[in-house]
Amino acid sequence: MLDDVLGALWEAFCSPGAPGVAHVSFGIAETDEGRIWSPDGPLLIGADGHALPDAVDLSSTPVADALADLSGFRAPEFGDSLCFTLHPHDS
Repeated sequence: MLDDVLGALWEAFCSPGAPGVAHVSFGIAETDEGRIWSPDGPLLIGADGHALPDAVDLSSTPVADALADLSGFRAPEFGDSLCFTLHPHDS
């Protein structure tokens, strides 16, 4: 399931023309069904180590679907963190 999230993040942020993102960190949201990993407003860190200022809503993307599957498997608890590092690969 983590691989699904990582793959969706790779497609969203590492394809040609996408913003250069090196790290993505997701927060927790409370819903009627319980806590979930929130696809809305993740912290994005660029390759230079600085936070990217633009808020991103990934709610209607494959990233949100993968996060929902992960949340359904094991719901996050307060204090949990979900962070991904996107390593560029050689072409």
